[in-house]
Amino acid sequence: MAIATALSAAQADPAYGTNAIPDFNSRAYAQDFLDGGVMLNETLLFLGEDDAAPLVFKADEILSIRSYGLDVAYDEGKDWAFDKGKNLLRRAPGSRIPCFTEAEFYPDEPAPGVQTFGCTLPGRKKVLFGERDTFTSRQVAVTYRHHDTWTGPAAHDESAAFAPLLALLKNGRPATAVYYGDSITTRCNSSGMVGVPPFAPGWPEMVNARLRAATGNDKIEYVNTAKGGMGTQWGIDNVQALVVDRRPDLVLLAFGMNDMGYTPAVYAAKTSEMIDKIRLAGDPAILLVPPMIPNAEVDWVYRHQPEFEGALKELVGKYRAQGATIGYANVTSVYAAVLARKRFRDMTGNNVNHCNDFSARIYSSVVLRSLLGAE
Repeated sequence: MAIATALSAAQADPAYGTNAIPDFNSRAYAQDFLDGGVMLNETLLFLGEDDAAPLVFKADEILSIRSYGLDVAYDEGKDWAFDKGKNLLRRAPGSRIPCFTEAEFYPDEPAPGVQTFGCTLPGRKKVLFGERDTFTSRQVAVTYRHHDTWTGPAAHDESAAFAPLLALLKNGRPATAVYYGDSITTRCNSSGMVGVPPFAPGWPEMVNARLRAATGNDKIEYVNTAKGGMGTQWGIDNVQALVVDRRPDLVLLAFGMNDMGYTPAVYAAKTSEMIDKIRLAGDPAILLVPPMIPNAEVDWVYRHQPEFEGALKELVGKYRAQGATIGYANVTSVYAAVLARKRFRDMTGNNVNHCNDFSARIYSSVVLRSLLGAE
């Protein structure tokens, strides 16, 4: 479904609020935001008083610019200006839009209580880190119309592989979906998880809610056993209690961010060990979810993560040959293509390896396309 269609449907459905622009709207957020003529609440973060921020698409009309919490509207001319020729949003002099200074974002020595990591950029010693709303409190959400289409990788449609599962769900059978992974799967740093406006759900919650709606089955139990800071070895060690013993019908396996020190071959081997254990539990459907791209400016986090998606694709071929109901969501490649049009700070929750509400939608939309196909 195109995002413009999603907005219209959402506005007509009181269960999802009465106004999708600019208010947070869970149905619209779960749709494929790369497919349509309206971009809803794309986030930006300005660095310095005169920063100019790029947009994913070439905007024809800016509909609104609001605070990340969507409770403050910013005015054209007074707060911002749009350079249509360069497709850049500029912060106006004296704007109410918050920003970081260069010294705050890239301090030589952090102030007391400020967290930083080493920075890979030439001439920069440190780069800022923070959880909760350290970054999102200074981000803005932009809604705009555009006519150009997405030319990057499309979300991968694996729905044919999941046809048996979808048939059972559409028949109203009670089912359990287990979300198993690291901090990104715990919902870090979606606004609902950290307790700040607009209180958006994390990607697993959006996926489960949309699965229920798309199949007409409100008996799909949501079980999230993910844990922050964990990798595939922890996943192996705890898969019996946290996945197998839950007797799932669907498992979304989403590790990789914290496996940065592993080669793709080792990552695949450990993921395979988890899959083998999970398949002993009645052989549930499994969707493999590789990680987003971490911040390459942070000196310790960016390693092998971009290579893991290919390793998971190979695993899918192996297990399908054995008769497994399995697929993968190409989150990494879609995220990387969006990141190529923006800056990491525009779409981060902690400036290292967590989502904000915008990048969480990459996860939810790609995962949903993988499971359900084009709706």
